[in-house]
Amino acid sequence: MTKNDIINTLSYTEKISPNSDNIFIISHGSNKGNDSSLIRGVADKLYKEGASVVTFNFSYLDKGAENSRGLVNELNDLWQVYNFVSEEHPDKKINLVGKSLGGIVASWLPSQKKVNPESISLMGCVIGDGGVDFGGYAGPVVIVQGEKDRYGNKKTVADFMKNYLGRFIIKEVPNSDHSYRNAIATNDTENYEVEAIDYLMEGLKEVGVMK
Repeated sequence: MTKNDIINTLSYTEKISPNSDNIFIISHGSNKGNDSSLIRGVADKLYKEGASVVTFNFSYLDKGAENSRGLVNELNDLWQVYNFVSEEHPDKKINLVGKSLGGIVASWLPSQKKVNPESISLMGCVIGDGGVDFGGYAGPVVIVQGEKDRYGNKKTVADFMKNYLGRFIIKEVPNSDHSYRNAIATNDTENYEVEAIDYLMEGLKEVGVMK
C-alpha cells in the first residue's frame, strides 16, 4: 500500500520528529475519528514532547457503518498502518495508543499479528467479553481510566491486570466517565481530556518510554 493509498483509505496523518526514535500510532474510539479533540490532543502533546505521531481512521467511519462484528476489520486496519509505519520509518520504535475500541484492538495486535510494540497505552480500558486482551505481550502498558468509567475504576482495572506479565501504570482521572466527561454533568461541556492527556504523558515517562 502506497502512502497515497493509506491516506485516502484510512485518513492517515503523520507528524515526524527527526530527533526522537519513538513513533506513536493512535487509534480512535467507536464514535469519533482522528479529528476528535481527544485524539488531536494526544497527538499534539506527544509531538510537542518530541515524539513522532501517526493517526488514522478505522475504515468503517468512511463507510458510515458501525464498527465491524468482532473488530476483525479494525484489527486489519491497524495492522496495515503498523506495517506501513514500520516500513516507512524503520529507525523508529513503534508505540500504540488506543481510545476505548482503539485500545481493545491495540491490545490484540501483538498476539494476533505477532508484533512487539515498544509500549501500549489505553485511554479507557474496556474489560469483559471482547475487551482488552494482551495475550503474551509483556511490554510497558499505561492505562488512563476515569474514576466513574462504566467498565471500572482504577481498582477494577488493577485487579484485571494483576496477572499481566510486564510493567503497567494505571492513572485515574477523578470524577470522569469513560469519555473523560464529568460523570454527573448534564451536558458534554465539562470534560477532563486535558487531565487525561497529562496523565498519559506522566505514565509514559514513569515506564521509561518518554523522557
